[in-house]
Amino acid sequence: MTSTTSEPIKEATAHGSPSGMVVGVDGSGPSVHALQWAVRRTERFGPIQPVIAWHYPWWSYIGPAVPHADPFEAVARADLERAISSVRCPDIGEPIVVRARAASALIAIGSSAGLIVVGTRGRSGLADGLVGSVASGVVARSPVPVAVVPPSAPFDDHYRRVVVGIDGSPNSIRAIQWAAANVPVNSIIDVVHVWTLEPTPPALSSAQHEAVHKARARLVLDQTLSHVAQAGPIEPPVRAHLVQGDPRSVLREWSTKSDLLVLGARGRGAVAHLLVGSVTTAMVQRPRATTVVVPAEG
Repeated sequence: MTSTTSEPIKEATAHGSPSGMVVGVDGSGPSVHALQWAVRRTERFGPIQPVIAWHYPWWSYIGPAVPHADPFEAVARADLERAISSVRCPDIGEPIVVRARAASALIAIGSSAGLIVVGTRGRSGLADGLVGSVASGVVARSPVPVAVVPPSAPFDDHYRRVVVGIDGSPNSIRAIQWAAANVPVNSIIDVVHVWTLEPTPPALSSAQHEAVHKARARLVLDQTLSHVAQAGPIEPPVRAHLVQGDPRSVLREWSTKSDLLVLGARGRGAVAHLLVGSVTTAMVQRPRATTVVVPAEG
């Protein structure tokens, strides 16, 4: 049975569970692909609660009165039930159809879940399509980790390799810890710190300037791994990498042959070209692998 509400989202959040996955569905192929990705990971993250959000299209406000909600809800409910029937998973809980913007609905309903899962593109119109802006909105405001699944992402862990982009911030430490706790133990975690060479000041030669920047980047990488090690042993093996370049290009390339790219939602700041919102947003909008964004603590 599908739970339906056209009331404020707070009334829908009662259906949430303290763990598991909340998966955004809009009836499109990419959202069904994200649902199938989640189905393969119920043993790892718990049961699935599908959510579809709808809202009145712009043209419905032109007339003298707002149309009745029933026809719009019916179409959204049919899209959701069609998606659920296509994956045939016993670990899918009571679905939710809610009148709201998709990002707001997923954040509210998924605030007590272990993971929110969305696709990268959806369809616009009646169902609030989970397009890039919606995925970015969920990532920016979610209090729990968010997995953004591109249509090209394999359903199963194919490479046994996870890439974690770090910048030395506490949130990048949380990203490594999340990866270590949530990936198969036979995976390899590649921790990548990308550094960028700033313009050379007059007082230094180009070689000296590069050496200083590289040494600082190495210190950030070493200190981050040291902090992670202090919290306890990590079972999957961790490999550390120091790479010069643009973080967007480097991380996109490294993620091409990985099962997951894990990032912190916020970094230390833009001065050192670290993993701030702009980099994470770029990875979410054009991911080459499933990208998990870990929110900052608090």
